[in-house]
Amino acid sequence: MKPKITILVPIYNAEKYLRLCLNSLINQSLKEIEILCINDGSTDHSFEIINEYMIKDDRVKLINKKNSGYGDSMNQGLVRARGEYIGIVESDDFVEVNMFEKMYFYAEKYNVDIVKSRFFYYWNNKKKIRDPILKKLNYDTCISPINNQEVFLLHASIWSAIYKKKFLSDIKFLNTPGAAYQDMSFAFKVLAKSPKLYLTSEAFLNYRQDNESSSVKECDYEKLNLVDVEYREIKRYLVDINKYYILEEIYNTTLLFRYLWNTGRVKNIDCKKYIKHISSAVKQLYLSGHYDKSKFNQRQLLMLWMIRNNYIELIKGYHFLKKSWEIIRQILIRFIIRF
Repeated sequence: MKPKITILVPIYNAEKYLRLCLNSLINQSLKEIEILCINDGSTDHSFEIINEYMIKDDRVKLINKKNSGYGDSMNQGLVRARGEYIGIVESDDFVEVNMFEKMYFYAEKYNVDIVKSRFFYYWNNKKKIRDPILKKLNYDTCISPINNQEVFLLHASIWSAIYKKKFLSDIKFLNTPGAAYQDMSFAFKVLAKSPKLYLTSEAFLNYRQDNESSSVKECDYEKLNLVDVEYREIKRYLVDINKYYILEEIYNTTLLFRYLWNTGRVKNIDCKKYIKHISSAVKQLYLSGHYDKSKFNQRQLLMLWMIRNNYIELIKGYHFLKKSWEIIRQILIRFIIRF
């Protein structure tokens, strides 16, 4: 029988969290699923753990390959998936027991290509925080991304959604090395293509925040430059489907947000080089006016001013103070909890 949903699980050296992830999938209330594990050349015990689950549950399948990066893993999974819909769960995350039953119900009820949900930020101490709602978006209803472009400002979170497989026929991941930013162009392209999606205020996936090997930690210059590679791919796709000029402003706005985020993630040794690299692009966008200034708060606008004027020491100083305050805040929280 054809599964209703294929869940892609990209895996690279995930033995620490993999059992929790797979347990949350094999125990889903929706039984007609396929769990497709893509082992990207793991050197730990991930392969053995996958085999263990394949023996206990015949819905668990394996793609075993040499290490070639996240994008290639996902593309191979998309080709092999047999489900009517595609879901994605990262190997260090886990999901609520009713996630895919609810998502499939909404997809069928509203006849949409995408169902998008909220998610939980999760820490090992079992602390969970639901991701913030964007006030200008209507939840628990169908929306058109073209007419509700605020949806492009949501966290990419490609794993808090399901997608009709036929809908993804012309959408692929870039085969860039490693596991950083490859979700960026995928997330933008699916929204750009979709005539409507169902956006639920419910949250189902637990997005781990304390994995030290995560791709969202501090990055070097070369890895950060993958943002530009992803955005060139987004532009190519938008031009192909004749939606670039409709979405140019939100395209530029989200790119500026990426640059802002990365100034706080770049390794100190690469900070000067990276700021110099993006300052001309930020200045060009500022002069063109083809971005939505109203989406930025005063602090963000100040940061953009510092970037386009190449004020590297001011930027470094700002992030140093921000990180210092976060350390102090965490110490105070722990102190209060302890006493």
